Amino acid sequence: MFTTFSDAASINVAFHAHHSTDPVNVASHGTIVYNVVTTNIGNAYNRNSGYFTAPVSGTYVFFANCMAVASSEEEVYISQDGKKGIAVCYSNRPLASPYEQGSTSVTTHVLKGQKVWTSIVQNSENIRGNLWSTFSGFLVKPDA
Repeated sequence: MFTTFSDAASINVAFHAHHSTDPVNVASHGTIVYNVVTTNIGNAYNRNSGYFTAPVSGTYVFFANCMAVASSEEEVYISQDGKKGIAVCYSNRPLASPYEQGSTSVTTHVLKGQKVWTSIVQNSENIRGNLWSTFSGFLVKPDA
Protein backbone atom coordinates (compact mmCIF):
# COMPACT_ATOMS: atom_id res chain seq x y z
CA MET A 1 0.00 0.00 0.00
CA PHE A 2 1.29 3.45 -0.86
CA THR A 3 1.45 6.02 1.90
CA THR A 4 1.47 9.10 -0.35
CA PHE A 5 0.77 9.92 -3.97
CA SER A 6 4.47 10.54 -4.52
CA ASP A 7 5.18 6.94 -3.44
CA ALA A 8 2.79 5.65 -6.11
CA ALA A 9 4.13 8.03 -8.75
CA SER A 10 7.70 6.80 -8.19
CA ILE A 11 6.86 3.24 -9.28
CA ASN A 12 8.31 2.48 -12.73
CA VAL A 13 7.50 -0.74 -14.56
CA ALA A 14 8.41 -1.44 -18.19
CA PHE A 15 9.73 -4.38 -20.20
CA HIS A 16 10.58 -5.39 -23.76
CA ALA A 17 11.47 -8.93 -24.79
CA HIS A 18 12.13 -11.01 -27.91
CA HIS A 19 13.59 -14.42 -28.70
CA SER A 20 17.21 -15.21 -29.50
CA THR A 21 16.52 -17.87 -32.16
CA ASP A 22 14.60 -17.92 -35.42
CA PRO A 23 12.21 -19.64 -35.86
CA VAL A 24 10.81 -20.28 -32.38
CA ASN A 25 8.93 -23.51 -31.74
CA VAL A 26 6.00 -23.07 -29.35
CA ALA A 27 3.50 -25.77 -28.44
CA SER A 28 0.03 -25.05 -29.79
CA HIS A 29 -1.82 -22.93 -27.23
CA GLY A 30 1.48 -22.64 -25.36
CA THR A 31 3.00 -19.62 -23.70
CA ILE A 32 5.62 -17.87 -25.81
CA VAL A 33 8.81 -17.49 -23.79
CA TYR A 34 10.90 -14.55 -24.96
CA ASN A 35 14.37 -15.24 -23.63
CA VAL A 36 16.06 -11.93 -24.49
CA VAL A 37 14.94 -9.09 -22.25
CA THR A 38 16.27 -5.74 -23.41
CA THR A 39 14.36 -3.70 -20.82
CA ASN A 40 13.02 -4.96 -17.49
CA ILE A 41 12.45 -1.98 -15.20
CA GLY A 42 10.87 -3.36 -12.06
CA ASN A 43 11.92 -6.95 -12.92
CA ALA A 44 8.32 -7.97 -13.65
CA TYR A 45 8.96 -10.01 -16.83
CA ASN A 46 10.30 -13.55 -16.29
CA ARG A 47 12.33 -14.72 -19.28
CA ASN A 48 12.19 -18.33 -18.07
CA SER A 49 8.39 -18.59 -17.91
CA GLY A 50 7.29 -15.89 -20.40
CA TYR A 51 5.03 -14.30 -17.79
CA PHE A 52 4.80 -10.67 -16.76
CA THR A 53 3.71 -10.47 -13.11
CA ALA A 54 2.36 -7.09 -12.01
CA PRO A 55 4.38 -5.72 -9.09
CA VAL A 56 1.62 -3.18 -8.34
CA SER A 57 -2.05 -2.84 -9.24
CA GLY A 58 -2.75 -0.28 -11.92
CA THR A 59 -3.39 0.53 -15.56
CA TYR A 60 -0.93 -1.10 -17.96
CA VAL A 61 -0.40 -1.13 -21.72
CA PHE A 62 0.90 -4.27 -23.46
CA PHE A 63 2.10 -4.78 -27.04
CA ALA A 64 2.71 -7.92 -29.09
CA ASN A 65 4.27 -8.18 -32.54
CA CYS A 66 4.26 -11.46 -34.42
CA MET A 67 5.47 -12.80 -37.72
CA ALA A 68 4.56 -16.21 -39.08
CA VAL A 69 7.12 -18.46 -40.73
CA ALA A 70 6.81 -18.89 -44.52
CA SER A 71 3.60 -20.50 -45.80
CA SER A 72 1.77 -20.23 -42.50
CA GLU A 73 -0.47 -18.02 -40.44
CA GLU A 74 -0.38 -17.23 -36.75
CA GLU A 75 -2.68 -15.92 -34.09
CA VAL A 76 -0.97 -14.75 -30.94
CA TYR A 77 -3.08 -13.76 -27.94
CA ILE A 78 -2.20 -11.44 -25.11
CA SER A 79 -3.86 -13.01 -22.08
CA GLN A 80 -4.33 -11.98 -18.47
CA ASP A 81 -5.20 -14.08 -15.42
CA GLY A 82 -8.92 -14.74 -15.74
CA LYS A 83 -9.13 -13.15 -19.21
CA LYS A 84 -8.02 -15.32 -22.12
CA GLY A 85 -7.31 -13.40 -25.28
CA ILE A 86 -7.64 -9.74 -24.30
CA ALA A 87 -5.92 -8.87 -27.60
CA VAL A 88 -4.96 -10.81 -30.74
CA CYS A 89 -2.08 -10.41 -33.19
CA TYR A 90 -2.51 -12.03 -36.62
CA SER A 91 0.11 -12.72 -39.30
CA ASN A 92 -0.53 -14.54 -42.60
CA ARG A 93 2.64 -15.15 -44.55
CA PRO A 94 2.17 -16.80 -47.94
CA LEU A 95 5.26 -18.30 -49.52
CA ALA A 96 5.43 -15.51 -52.11
CA SER A 97 5.50 -12.80 -49.43
CA PRO A 98 8.79 -12.58 -47.57
CA TYR A 99 7.45 -10.54 -44.65
CA GLU A 100 4.08 -9.88 -43.11
CA GLN A 101 3.92 -8.81 -39.53
CA GLY A 102 0.97 -8.43 -37.21
CA SER A 103 0.73 -6.33 -34.09
CA THR A 104 -1.70 -5.57 -31.31
CA SER A 105 -1.90 -3.59 -28.11
CA VAL A 106 -4.22 -3.46 -25.13
CA THR A 107 -4.78 -1.15 -22.19
CA THR A 108 -6.02 -3.06 -19.15
CA HIS A 109 -6.23 -2.93 -15.39
CA VAL A 110 -3.99 -5.50 -13.72
CA LEU A 111 -4.01 -6.40 -10.04
CA LYS A 112 -0.78 -6.88 -8.11
CA GLY A 113 0.39 -10.46 -8.65
CA GLN A 114 -1.72 -11.07 -11.77
CA LYS A 115 0.07 -12.47 -14.80
CA VAL A 116 -0.01 -11.33 -18.43
CA TRP A 117 1.51 -13.41 -21.26
CA THR A 118 1.36 -14.22 -24.96
CA SER A 119 0.49 -17.56 -26.51
CA ILE A 120 0.04 -19.12 -29.92
CA VAL A 121 -3.61 -19.85 -30.54
CA GLN A 122 -3.86 -21.81 -33.76
CA ASN A 123 -2.29 -23.20 -36.90
CA SER A 124 1.50 -23.46 -36.79
CA GLU A 125 3.64 -24.01 -33.75
CA ASN A 126 6.43 -21.77 -35.07
CA ILE A 127 6.83 -18.02 -35.12
CA ARG A 128 9.69 -15.89 -36.36
CA GLY A 129 12.15 -15.04 -33.61
CA ASN A 130 14.81 -12.40 -33.15
CA LEU A 131 13.10 -8.99 -33.28
CA TRP A 132 10.28 -10.15 -35.58
CA SER A 133 8.12 -11.27 -32.66
CA THR A 134 8.18 -9.22 -29.46
CA PHE A 135 6.28 -8.66 -26.22
CA SER A 136 6.43 -5.44 -24.21
CA GLY A 137 4.49 -3.39 -21.75
CA PHE A 138 4.55 -0.66 -19.16
CA LEU A 139 2.67 0.74 -16.20
CA VAL A 140 0.67 3.84 -17.12
CA LYS A 141 -0.66 4.66 -13.67
CA PRO A 142 -0.57 2.74 -10.40
CA ASP A 143 -3.69 2.57 -8.27
CA ALA A 144 -3.58 5.15 -5.51
